[in-house]
Amino acid sequence: MKNLFWFLSSIAATTLFCSQSYALDIRAAESPTNDLSLTVSTLESAQSSIYLNIYELTSPDITDALIDRIQAGVHVEIIEEGQPVGGLSAAARGIQSQLVSAMEAAPSKIDHLFEMTSKAGGKRRFKYDHAKYAVIDDAMVLIGSENYSPTGNPEPGTLGNRGWEVLIADSGLSQQFESVFNNDKNTASKDVEDLVKTTATDLASRKVTPPKPTTPPTAPALTTFPVLSATAALQLTSPNTSLTGVLNAINSAQKTIDIEQMTFDPNWKGASSSPVLDAVLAAARRGVTVRVLLNDESVFAHSGETSKPKNPVTLAQFASAAQSDGLPISGRIANIKAMGVDYIHNKGMLIDGNQTLISSINWDENSFQNNRETAVLITSSDVFNHYEALFNQDWANSETSSSALDTTELTSSFVKKPKSRESVTDNCPDSLDLTAEIGQISSQDSSTDQDFTSLSGRTISGTFQRSADSSKSCTLSDTDDKTSKQHLFVQIKTNAAGTQWIWLEGYTPKGKLYSVRARLPGNQKVSELTGVDFPAAVFDGSGPGRERLGPATMELSKVK
Repeated sequence: MKNLFWFLSSIAATTLFCSQSYALDIRAAESPTNDLSLTVSTLESAQSSIYLNIYELTSPDITDALIDRIQAGVHVEIIEEGQPVGGLSAAARGIQSQLVSAMEAAPSKIDHLFEMTSKAGGKRRFKYDHAKYAVIDDAMVLIGSENYSPTGNPEPGTLGNRGWEVLIADSGLSQQFESVFNNDKNTASKDVEDLVKTTATDLASRKVTPPKPTTPPTAPALTTFPVLSATAALQLTSPNTSLTGVLNAINSAQKTIDIEQMTFDPNWKGASSSPVLDAVLAAARRGVTVRVLLNDESVFAHSGETSKPKNPVTLAQFASAAQSDGLPISGRIANIKAMGVDYIHNKGMLIDGNQTLISSINWDENSFQNNRETAVLITSSDVFNHYEALFNQDWANSETSSSALDTTELTSSFVKKPKSRESVTDNCPDSLDLTAEIGQISSQDSSTDQDFTSLSGRTISGTFQRSADSSKSCTLSDTDDKTSKQHLFVQIKTNAAGTQWIWLEGYTPKGKLYSVRARLPGNQKVSELTGVDFPAAVFDGSGPGRERLGPATMELSKVK
């Protein structure tokens, strides 16, 4: 797949001295079918620079592509959210360590991995850094709704989220996103930490301008991602311009609006509605035909505390308005089984046959007002038609969903897993082996679950190895294969009650993340708990609810 997008770099380079009258070339992809291919191919095409901002990075394939480019001398800078919901997983920490090691070993010494976190010493500028974009060679922008994870960018033949992603060849748009990136990476704000170790000499060398692209080889024919033409691509960012931009787009609609969203919150700050919901209703009142397809929130349900639903209440309000006022608005909760996806993670909208919103922005107050989010509003009948066909397919598959007009079901409360305060213990035990034995995992209907069954009866063993650049990250030395997919990552976690847990995370043969977890007895040091079997369980580490897959055991022993 390498060099697949050289010709796009060439196209974009020719626009440097052109006005905005030229057409934009766009490649369109979606999860779970082919966004991994577009993401990896785009990253592997980089000749001079990659500037990447991502909320979650746990995909081994994308990690390997980034490390390949770092080792090839491409200037790579990454911003990653350091305090995501639930905290950074063992795999996320381990991948950070791999990237940092590659960056510190690179001859140019100009690469960075920034972590946005309050632990850097200052007040956070954004509640979450939830953006998902990359700028390639100052010439292309890759942007979408999906994290760089095994469900956001799944391998072919496995389940994943529903999401949209585009690659746009345009130097002007690239400069806009680089400007946002440069603002957000500013360590002077004290909410960003550079994980790459530096010296005075290194810092001086980092001021060197990265090399410009060389003349690319002839690109192979592209049949997977045909070129789509667009006349404009408007950048939107939260908390700056996203709300105004989305409202303007909805207010400009004359004929149709189709919305596919993970979250559509009906209320902001206890008000009776949100400005986005009001705008959608206003569009319907002026005769615009509106369809709203929302994620089934029950996919996140667990026994525990009650969680107030959002999507069903939003659809109930639309249904009430449609019935009482005769408005041309309809809504459905996704039938994810019929769609063949884990859940809707998309944040997209389609308007009037030529407007497409590709976005990281969930439709709630926090995403518009407090997070760092990014989006593009594309003017193109080609791009619209591509995603409209996909939307129509998802809409038809969700026709039998039981949620659209059943207000009793819509307003019932879901439950979610209780939140617990956990910290990663600064502890990577020396001179200890870990053995995990996985029990029987039942086969399910989905290809993802069938992939997890390959773990049944597996024994995993290795020696704790502290990452050279982080005391918070451990790996197990169980393999000579150094690709990310073959690595095993370990964390020692402590919850608010002082209970310690071992989390072991790895990848199935098809690249899905699994997690084996064991609670350690008492308050003893990990190094003292040897020769005893601990009951454990194996979980889906990449699915929406992190479902329990089956039993397991763990044992710690001293290295012989």
